[in-house]
Amino acid sequence: MLATPIMKASTGLLTVLLVDDQPTWLLMARQQMNAHRQLDVVGVAANATQALKVLRRSKPEVAIVDVQMPTARDGIEAAQLLMIEAPGLVVIMTSANHEQEYAAVAKQIGAWGFVEKSKLNGDAVLKAACCALLDETSEQLRNGRWQVGQ
Repeated sequence: MLATPIMKASTGLLTVLLVDDQPTWLLMARQQMNAHRQLDVVGVAANATQALKVLRRSKPEVAIVDVQMPTARDGIEAAQLLMIEAPGLVVIMTSANHEQEYAAVAKQIGAWGFVEKSKLNGDAVLKAACCALLDETSEQLRNGRWQVGQ
């Protein structure tokens, strides 16, 4: 079950963690996300170990994780570890290659979904967070756990 992503009250921004082994992509993605007026990249990581450290320190609401990372822990395992550590984290898997199997694996492990790197932008991140919020609210309504004022 997803916890509701809430924009940080102090800044009004949705906080994002980027996880990818390509420094050039991390720099470009960080600049693109930070240019979006509703997003704040609070950390970047090149592998699962770094991602967990940033997660614990910065407590992002969204993590964008590359599927393919040439380390002992690939993006799939990194995403799983992040979701175990922070059950409310909205995880978006990404890759330069559009493979149908990536989307299926992302759903299977509990990630919000898969977005091809060429289509990943600030609006896509906000859309994913909003959809996760709607999914959580719908689940609460179905299970009778949602109340006015929550």
